[in-house]
Amino acid sequence: MKKNYFKIISQTLVVTVGLVFTFCAPPVEVEKSNLLEKVVLNAEDTIAHPSKREGDAHSGKSYWRVDSNGVYGLVYIYQINDTLIQEDMKVKINTWVRVGALNHDQKYAISIEDGKGTALNWSEINFRSHVGETNKWVNVIDSVIIPGNIINLPGMVLKTFSYNPDAKSFLDCDDTELSFYNVEKVMEKQ
Repeated sequence: MKKNYFKIISQTLVVTVGLVFTFCAPPVEVEKSNLLEKVVLNAEDTIAHPSKREGDAHSGKSYWRVDSNGVYGLVYIYQINDTLIQEDMKVKINTWVRVGALNHDQKYAISIEDGKGTALNWSEINFRSHVGETNKWVNVIDSVIIPGNIINLPGMVLKTFSYNPDAKSFLDCDDTELSFYNVEKVMEKQ
């Protein structure tokens, strides 16, 4: 009888301590996101663009190449709704990339402009940290956060494009999916 009494008390104590720790745990910061737009770009959909090439694409017959003939790839322009002024945004890219060399700065760039062509912010995803082999299609998924204090004027636009600044090698992109989110950090209990 004494054994059972101590067993019941110890189990009750463990449950009580566990509940106290659960309810007293500090809140953690989490990211809440709201999808604004998703777009899929592939070279088959592009009528004419200087970076469009035919041949060994990831899928289909066409892809975009940036090299010594042009350092900027296809540009996608997202018109930022004025209701998003002072709101953080997240741009997520899911693309297939092929590079000719690993030691060059081959990137995907995201610029915020005032609507009149003046760049106010520049962010980039460097493919060097994602690609480990040359001449092979590699899936790259990454994102950048644009702070709300940068999105501070009506009529702003966000531009995305592949970018090969030194153009000493090639950078190919195909089947690019872009997702634009409104994000906020909130505190939640664990």
